[in-house]
Amino acid sequence: MLFDVDQLTFRYEGNAALNNLSLSIPEASRVALLGANGSGKSTLLRVLDGLHFGASGVARFRGEDLSEEHFADDQWAFAFRRQVGLVFQNPDAQLFNPTVFDEVAFSPLQMRWSKADIKERVMETLDFLQIGHLKDRPPQRLSGGEKKRVALASVLVLDPAHDQRAHAPIANRKRFLHRVICRLQIPQSQRAGPVYRTGGAVCIR
Repeated sequence: MLFDVDQLTFRYEGNAALNNLSLSIPEASRVALLGANGSGKSTLLRVLDGLHFGASGVARFRGEDLSEEHFADDQWAFAFRRQVGLVFQNPDAQLFNPTVFDEVAFSPLQMRWSKADIKERVMETLDFLQIGHLKDRPPQRLSGGEKKRVALASVLVLDPAHDQRAHAPIANRKRFLHRVICRLQIPQSQRAGPVYRTGGAVCIR
């Protein structure tokens, strides 16, 4: 099982954002997370990304607890971050580096990749998303759409959900990125339909 959540409760200042939630997400599946504003969708995603920890219950990634103790172990945390990434709904909450290049290079630097690998991967990802010309621009001065692409690049640069690292063949990484982008580029008029083709939907109330 990729993710497994068992009776998870998370509270903000005493108010339950997630209350006794249980769900399982199998490997190689695509899931649409549905719910009204304030129902806890973003909170659940942050828990699954190891940014929040529940007051009770447990969340697991491939059988291992997403706990503060595990994330205190650098080796475990690095392995997790290579496989799981989260793009925030508001890119301004995610972008903080002085240039677009620095923004996308930040995570590979934390993973201690070599400078040569970082430069290659960053430029490959920026060029694929057609924002290579923005590499020296401050993210705060970009348009809303450009910021979203930079935020996406900062996650895709690690090839999340892939066990391949920076040394994987370029053709393989491009095929992976192409699949991701194709799934994201859904016309507004068709956005209701693909939910039913994801293979599963989780509704939070």
